[in-house]
Amino acid sequence: MEYRQNKPKFPLGNYINNYQPYYYRNRNYNNGNNNNGNNNYFYKRRNNNIHKPIIRKENTWLYTTEELNSSTPSIKDGYTPKDELKQRWKACAFIMSIGITMKIPQTTIATACIYLHRFYCRKSLKYYPAYEIAAASLYLASKLTDAQRRLKDIIIVCISKAQKNAKLNINEKTHEFDKWKKTILYHELEVLETICCDVNVDHPYSHLLNMMEKFNDSDHSNIVKLAWCFINDSFKTTMCLRYPAQIIAASALYMACKYEGEVLINKDVQVAWWNEFNINEHELLTATKEMADVYVRIIKKNNLGNISKIPLDKNPSVAASDAIKRKIQSTLLSPENINTSITSSPSPRNL
Repeated sequence: MEYRQNKPKFPLGNYINNYQPYYYRNRNYNNGNNNNGNNNYFYKRRNNNIHKPIIRKENTWLYTTEELNSSTPSIKDGYTPKDELKQRWKACAFIMSIGITMKIPQTTIATACIYLHRFYCRKSLKYYPAYEIAAASLYLASKLTDAQRRLKDIIIVCISKAQKNAKLNINEKTHEFDKWKKTILYHELEVLETICCDVNVDHPYSHLLNMMEKFNDSDHSNIVKLAWCFINDSFKTTMCLRYPAQIIAASALYMACKYEGEVLINKDVQVAWWNEFNINEHELLTATKEMADVYVRIIKKNNLGNISKIPLDKNPSVAASDAIKRKIQSTLLSPENINTSITSSPSPRNL
């Protein structure tokens, strides 16, 4: 089966009838029959009028909730918004599981999750299974963030996660290993092409650290650690497609302050700390409630009881759930009964 979706035609208008890549065409395309007698007329028209460089003035990867719930390729192919969100969640959980096992930096893991979310804004889950794109996104992100891991090592961890056996002895000559290798290499190029080689990512982590520099007169290490965990968990959702990185960082910081019961005050400026960074309060609270929904779902799914007894340094995400459940009233938006396990190897791909 062909898994590549139809690509848009090359935008040459009426200049040619049958599309071929421009570097394969005969340079004497017009045979000298043009207005100025120059047989390179076609290439001048192409260079001057068609493919001018585009300078981006803002983040074009931000979407509204309505767009993500109605206009993604997966939705158009029959997926419900809940089903698509569930697949995104499982794929990002897979990325994080591999990254933690291989001790990959958190920024690299977050970059891979963002690549995956951006990919499914333009391609459908019907043709590109979530786990295969997850493995390819992590491999690509590891190379682009100077945290590269050998493809062999990534494949071994993928297979061990699929088989649910961390001590599994994997031979490189097996059919299973070969399928994963072809799948990752095939989809690595698909991901890079789909996101238009736009590999630069603005992470919330740097914004969080910049915000905390305003309050370095006292120790807020617990707040920073907890906010960092909230940011990590937000990448399992589509928040990175709907909110700028600064808003995500501010939401995590706001929620961490609520849990710790602390109020951040800059003695030099007598205003709310988010106003110092020109953050809209309504947008901040909206993003915070959405971030809290993740932990409300965890509570409902696992029937957690008195989780406030769990030490913060052992499981900050679960420990914070109790405070979020009490202090932030929100509805459950995240998918329920999510299983992040894998039971089968990827389908074969032809390179």
